[in-house]
Amino acid sequence: MKAEYRAGSERVFRHIRGTCKRVARPDRYGHAEIFFTIREGRDRGIHSVAIEPYLLLVQRVGRVA
Repeated sequence: MKAEYRAGSERVFRHIRGTCKRVARPDRYGHAEIFFTIREGRDRGIHSVAIEPYLLLVQRVGRVA
């Protein structure tokens, strides 16, 4: 990644670190594709990231029978 884009990408990843987000779908490489909005600040807007599944903590909704 070019240095000029790296700082912005790091801020976006810091924004979602430690939060719960719904995975939209796996991308063509099998990465978890996540869409989200940053509401304030210089990075406000709609963002998407693709993250390798082994880097995620999966939380399931509801009870498992």
